[in-house]
Amino acid sequence: MLYRFPKTIATDVNSQVETLADGFERLGPDDTPFTLRGGEEKRDRAATIHHQRDTNERTDDEQSNEPVSRDVSEWKQNLRTLDFPFIDTIPCETYLDRAWQAAAAVQEHGLIEEVHCNVRFEDPNLHGKFGSSQLKSHHLL
Repeated sequence: MLYRFPKTIATDVNSQVETLADGFERLGPDDTPFTLRGGEEKRDRAATIHHQRDTNERTDDEQSNEPVSRDVSEWKQNLRTLDFPFIDTIPCETYLDRAWQAAAAVQEHGLIEEVHCNVRFEDPNLHGKFGSSQLKSHHLL
C-alpha cells in the first residue's frame, strides 16, 4: 500500500504496531487482513483445518469477506461466518485481478485511456511498498 505522508508520520505509523500475546502484530485497534501480520503458529493450525475442508466449500469461503477471528477454536466453530487471517480471506491476487477487471471495464467505456503497472515510485515523500508479486503486468483488452 502506498501512503503519501511525511517521513515523521510514516515513522509514527510504524510505532503504532502492537505485538499481541497470541503471536500476531496489529496496526490499530481492529483485526482485519490488512492490519494483522505474524501469528505463524496459529496460522499453521488454521491452515491444516482449512485444507481438510471440502474443496468447493473452501473455495467459496475464500471468495468472501467475513469478520476476522485470531482464535482458531472460535474460527473452527464458525467457518462460514468468520475468517482466519491469511487462511480463508480473499487473497491479494484476487483483489488485484478484480481491480484489473474494473480497470478494463472503465477503459472499455472510455472513462480512462490507459492503465500503468510496474511503475517505479521515486518520490521521497512517498512511503510504503508493493511486493513484486503485486506488480505483475496485465494486458487489458
